[in-house]
Amino acid sequence: MKTIKPSILKEDTWHIKDNWSEDSLTMAAATALRRLEAQGLALSWAHDMNAGERSPAESAKAKAMGLTAGEPDLRIYLMGGRIVHIELKTLKGRTSEAQTVRHARLMALGHEVYLVQVGTPMEAYLQVMAIAMAHVVDTPKHVSILLKEASK
Repeated sequence: MKTIKPSILKEDTWHIKDNWSEDSLTMAAATALRRLEAQGLALSWAHDMNAGERSPAESAKAKAMGLTAGEPDLRIYLMGGRIVHIELKTLKGRTSEAQTVRHARLMALGHEVYLVQVGTPMEAYLQVMAIAMAHVVDTPKHVSILLKEASK
């Protein structure tokens, strides 16, 4: 698994609060992927509500319908049938046993799984954008999109 931790900017330049939730990180990552897709990059993406509170009946129904424990937070669909998976964690977050098992299974099947462990939504936005761009950049147009997005 490829673990991504903040590296571009020094931590002391970010005002990292201790209570950013994984939901906040996921929303920032979704914003990055929405923008890239809207710019016409050859990708699509998805997030499902794998986590969350459910009644016992809802849990049983979700499991029967294929909800899989440990599934990464985001999937990026790429040309050629490739899928990149991203798991987002806060700096204090840890992967569960189910996540560790599921991520290993996906990697054994040849998928790339990234663990993006960051302190702020902005870092999640930038890291997920960088991962996505690394898989689709092949023309100067794509590079200009990245530079334009980074300057916002």
